[in-house]
Amino acid sequence: MEQYNKLLSNIGETLLEERKRQKLTRAALAEKAGLSIQTISKVENGQKTNFKIETFVPIIKALILAPIMYSALRL
Repeated sequence: MEQYNKLLSNIGETLLEERKRQKLTRAALAEKAGLSIQTISKVENGQKTNFKIETFVPIIKALILAPIMYSALRL
């Protein structure tokens, strides 16, 4: 479980960095991804560890990340 939590934390950090690189606010990303601002915040900060993979897919699509990110999410 610790390894899973670390993976989620790393993914959250990566998504945060990419959001900032694209100069998007959490609100803008939440709207594009169809998720709440609170969900975006929790993902980015690793505050919640029981996310389903399906939570990350809309974020990755909204950020238009490379397909390699999809592979990274397959646990």
